[in-house]
Amino acid sequence: MTKILVAFLCMLTLSAQAQYERMGRYADKSPEDQEALRQIGESLQSVQMGVMQLSQNASKLDLAKQKKTAELIKKMDANLKKYADPSGLQAAMLGLMMTMQTTQMHLQRVSGEDLRALADSLKAIDKDLGEVVGPENLRKARSARKEGGAKGNLGAIRSALSIYYGDKEGKYPAAVRELIPKYLARIPELELPEHKPSDGIRVLKSVGSMEELKNQLTDSGQWTFVLDPDSKIDGTVLIDCTHKDSRGSQWHAY
Repeated sequence: MTKILVAFLCMLTLSAQAQYERMGRYADKSPEDQEALRQIGESLQSVQMGVMQLSQNASKLDLAKQKKTAELIKKMDANLKKYADPSGLQAAMLGLMMTMQTTQMHLQRVSGEDLRALADSLKAIDKDLGEVVGPENLRKARSARKEGGAKGNLGAIRSALSIYYGDKEGKYPAAVRELIPKYLARIPELELPEHKPSDGIRVLKSVGSMEELKNQLTDSGQWTFVLDPDSKIDGTVLIDCTHKDSRGSQWHAY
């Protein structure tokens, strides 16, 4: 959590630095207002640096100092939100993203009714957010996530095959299991917008060309390998899906 927070604060500091430096230079402000803006900019920069240092050393403070510091930060946060985030939406989204980063490790400690209650609660909230965002926008976002994951996993499998090929002096594996666990921890799940998630594998033999391979596609939504030392396309892996992605390209063409 601390590493994530420090990285996030570093990003905020770098992105906001230029804005702070411009504070106090507004031509339409009176000299008094410009001076006030300059002071605000300096204070905010100083506070950000202080919070960054605090995030790395908070555990060294005793409980009383931690509580006092927390109250000071909350007070400043409340004052800034009056102008920067009057609805509280930006802070809510930011807080949720930070929490989601650390959820997985903490969920291991939850079980039974609490875990099921959390699952039901999140499902209901997800539905409500979907209505706000819009079903079509949400569908596009989910589809984009699946597309990115599928293409990334395809690249990972091809990289594993390439490294194996180099290690074995020009030979591809005779079976997919030979890649595990040295080259791949496991065969990644393939999640496509038009298919159910699957880690299924098709291994083809006696396929001499990409045209022959294309003719053997069944739109199974699975990883398809050609592992045949007598084939010119030995070591080929693709996605057995004839649907098109958001760019209009068929999945098997990647």
